[in-house]
Amino acid sequence: MEGLSDRQLQRFRKEFRKGLASGLGLDGAKRDLQGLVEDLLCVDPDEAEALADRIADEVMAGAARIRTVDWSTIRKPCEQRRQWYCGSEEGDRLWPSLRDRLLNEKNWSRASVESIDEYSNTIVGCLSPPGLDSSSVRGLVVGHVQSGKTANMTAVIAKAVDRGYRLILVFAGMTDSLRTQTQRRLEADLVQGNQDFWELLTVDEQDFQAGSRPWLSMPGQAAFLAVIKKDTNILRRFRELLDNTPAGTRAQIPALIIDDETDQASPDVSRPSQGSDPSTINLRIREILERFSRFSYVGYTATPFANVLSDPADSGQEGRLARGLYPDDFIVSLPTPPDYFGPESLFGRDMTSAEEAPPEESGLDMVRNISGDELQRIREIERCETGANEPLPHSLEDAVLWFIVSAAILQERRQSHCTMLVHTSARVDAHDSIADALKSFVHDLKSGRLDGNRQRMALLLDTESKRVEPDRFDHEPRSIDSIWSRVEEVARSVRVLEDNYVSDDRVEFPDEGPPAWTIVVGGNRLARGVTLPGLLVSYFGRNTRQYDTLLQMGRWFGYRHGYEDLPRIWMTAETAANFRELATIEAEIREDISVYAQSKITPLDWAVRIRQVPGMLVTRRAAMKHARTAALSYGGEHVQTIRFYHKNREWLASNWNAAERLIESAADQGAKHEARPGGHVFHDLPVTIILEFLANYRTSSEQRRTNTSAIRKYIDEYMDKGLDRWNVGVIGPASGQKSELPLGPLGKVRTVIRAKMKDSPDDAVDIKALMSKRDVLVDLPDQKKVSDTPSQGTSWKAFKKYREEVQSRNHRPLLLLYPIRRDSPPRVSGRDRVQLDAVMDVMGLGLVFPEGRTGDYVSVDLRALAIDAEVEED
Repeated sequence: MEGLSDRQLQRFRKEFRKGLASGLGLDGAKRDLQGLVEDLLCVDPDEAEALADRIADEVMAGAARIRTVDWSTIRKPCEQRRQWYCGSEEGDRLWPSLRDRLLNEKNWSRASVESIDEYSNTIVGCLSPPGLDSSSVRGLVVGHVQSGKTANMTAVIAKAVDRGYRLILVFAGMTDSLRTQTQRRLEADLVQGNQDFWELLTVDEQDFQAGSRPWLSMPGQAAFLAVIKKDTNILRRFRELLDNTPAGTRAQIPALIIDDETDQASPDVSRPSQGSDPSTINLRIREILERFSRFSYVGYTATPFANVLSDPADSGQEGRLARGLYPDDFIVSLPTPPDYFGPESLFGRDMTSAEEAPPEESGLDMVRNISGDELQRIREIERCETGANEPLPHSLEDAVLWFIVSAAILQERRQSHCTMLVHTSARVDAHDSIADALKSFVHDLKSGRLDGNRQRMALLLDTESKRVEPDRFDHEPRSIDSIWSRVEEVARSVRVLEDNYVSDDRVEFPDEGPPAWTIVVGGNRLARGVTLPGLLVSYFGRNTRQYDTLLQMGRWFGYRHGYEDLPRIWMTAETAANFRELATIEAEIREDISVYAQSKITPLDWAVRIRQVPGMLVTRRAAMKHARTAALSYGGEHVQTIRFYHKNREWLASNWNAAERLIESAADQGAKHEARPGGHVFHDLPVTIILEFLANYRTSSEQRRTNTSAIRKYIDEYMDKGLDRWNVGVIGPASGQKSELPLGPLGKVRTVIRAKMKDSPDDAVDIKALMSKRDVLVDLPDQKKVSDTPSQGTSWKAFKKYREEVQSRNHRPLLLLYPIRRDSPPRVSGRDRVQLDAVMDVMGLGLVFPEGRTGDYVSVDLRALAIDAEVEED
C-alpha cells in the first residue's frame, strides 16, 4: 500500500479488527475504517473506500484459515453470528508470548503448537465479539482425559484478552489442589512476563476471599484474572463482588467465563421436589452470568454426557435468572493428539457405523487381568478380614514388582519421578488397609526378599517385553541383569502413601532434587484433574456403572514420552470391556459432531446422541432427567463378531450347535437353498428362526455392540418394519479345508481363514474384521451381475447401497454365518497377526440391516417438553 508507513498500516488494521470485535460485521467495520482513512489522510471517498477494502481483504485473509463450521464444530451458522476474529496479528502480546514459551521453554513440538493455535482460533471465533453492547454465548469444548485441555484453554484466554476481553473467570474443579494447580499454570503461562497486562483477583494458595476486593473498577488495558473453586460459598462471594460493582462498570467489562471439568457440579441436578429451583452450584454460576451484559461461557470437559443432556429450554425461573448452561451456540471436539494414550489406544474399540474399515489400532497389550478370586481377596484386605502376614493377591504383587522393574528401566533412560496408582475403593478405611498391606510387602522387599524375587522379576520382564516390544517405540530391550543395580536402588527408595480427603500426605513431586518413586493409594480425590507424573502402573480394582465417572478414573490416559512401552494396567475383564465400549461410544459422538457440523446446524437444531450400554448409566440419574430415547438410523449398518473365547470349548461348541440348528430349521421350513460361489444361501426365512438362533448364540462381553440380547430386542421392536423375513448365508471359499463338524444338512463346509491380532488378550482373541464387503451381496439374485464392482465405488457404503438397489422393494435383512478354521494362519507373515490357534473351529456371525431402522440411544429433548425418560439401570 504505497505511501503509507508501517505505523499507519498497523493503526488501520487495528481499527478494522476493533470494528469486527465490536460486532459491526465486515461491512460495518469497513465503513468505519473508510471514515477514519478520509479524516486522517484527507483523501476522497473513493480512494478511502479502496484502501479500506484492501485493508479488510488483508485482515480477513487470516479469517479464512480459521475453522468456523467444520468436522469438529457445531455452532450457529455464519449468517446468524458475524465473524469477528481473524487470528493472531502483529501487535498481539499474550498469544505470541505463550507460543514462544511452549516452543522454547516447554520444548513442545512445532506441530503440537500449530494444532493448539488452529483449534484455539476456532473457539475464539465462536465467542461473542467483546465490543458488542449486549451479547452472550454458551459453548462446550470436548477434549480427552489427561490430554492437555488446559493448553487449549490457556491459548483461548490469551487470544481473547488480546482482542479485548477484560475479565477472565475460571471455575477450576471442586478441590483446592486442582484450583491451585490451574492458578499456577495460568500464572506461569500467561501472567509471568506480562505482569502489566493482568490484575489478579486470586493467588497461588488462596481462593477468592470476601473483603479482599470490594468491587471491580474499569480495567483499562489490563484484564482481571480469577481462578475459583466450584464451591457454593466462594461462588456466592464472587457474585457479591459483582453486585457491589456499579452496573455501568459491569456493562463495560467483556467477560470470558471458562468452566473447567464442566460436567462436574455445573449441570442442574435438582430433584423434582425442588420445583423449578436449580441445584446450588448451577444456580450460583447462572447468577454470576446474569451480572454481565456481555459474556462468553465456555465449558471444557472430556466427558460431556451430563452437559449435552442438560435442559436446552431452561430460560430461567420466570425470567428472574439467566438461562441454563446448555451449549446452544457451539460444540467443539478437539482432535486426538498423535502421541496420546487414550481409551482407544489402550483398550481398542469396535468399528462405528459410518466407518469403512475397522480402526487401525486394536489396542496395545498393556492391560492385565484381576481375577474374581483376587478381587475377593482385595475386599477381604480392605475389611481387615485377613492376617497381616498373609500374601497379597498374585496380580497385586506382580504389579508392584513390575513398577520397580519399569521404574529402573526408566531411570536408565532418564532420571524421572515414577508413580503407581492403587484405586480399589472410594472408602478411606479401605485405603488404610490396602496401604498397610502394601507397606508390609515393600518392607519385606527392602529387608532381603528382593533377591528372592529376582527370578520372578526376570520372567516378568521377559514376558512383558514380548507383549509390548520396546523397539516398537525405539527403545532398547533390557535384561534383569543389566538393570539390577537400578532395581535395587528403586526398591530401597520406593514409598507407599495414601492421598485422600482425610490423609495428611499429598502427592507432591518437587522440580528439583532426586526422583521420587511412589505407590499412591487413593480414591475419588485422585480420580479427576490430578496428573500423576511418570505413571507406570495402575491397579484398578474398582468398577462403576457411569460412563463419565469410569472415564475420569482413567488417570493412566495421557502422554508417555520416553516410556511408551512401560505402562501397565491391572483391572477386571468386565472393567476392560467397559472401557473398550466407551472408546467406541466416544468415537461415535465425535463422528456425529463431524457429520452434523457440515450441515450448518446448531446444538439447538440437533442434540448429540449417546448410545446406551446394558447395565451402565450414561451419567448420574439426576443429570439425565431431560433425556429421552433418540432415534438413530441403523439403515444399511452391518454388525460382526470379531472377538472370540477361542480356548473355551464349551462356548465355541454352543455357538456351532446354534448355527447347526439354524440351518436345520431352514431346511425343515423348505426354504429355497442355493449353493453360491461365496457359500450357501437360504431365502425368505421367518424371523422366529432368527430370534431362536440369536437366543442360543453367545457373543463375547468384550464386544457389546454384538450383544445378541440387545439385537433380539431391537428386531422384536421393529419386526413390522421389514425385519419379519430374513435371508441367511453361510460364507465359505470355493476350495480349502473343511470344518471338523457338520453344519446340519450342509455337512462339513469349507472354512474361512481369520488369523488373530498379535496383541489379542489370552482369553478373547481379536480378529479385527470378519466380513468382507462382497459378502453383503451373497444373497442377491443375479450373481453374475454382482460379481462386478458397484458403480458407486468400492466402499462399504457403496456395496450396501447397491444391495438396496438390486433388492428394490423386497429388502431382506441378512444373517451371515462364518465357519472359521481353528488354526487360521496369517496370510502374510508379519508382526500384526499370528495363528488363531483355537481349540475347535469357530462360528462367526454377521448381520446386515436394511435402511430406516432406529436404535437405543439417548439425547436431550429439544422439543421443550416435560418428558422424563430416565434410563433404568438394566
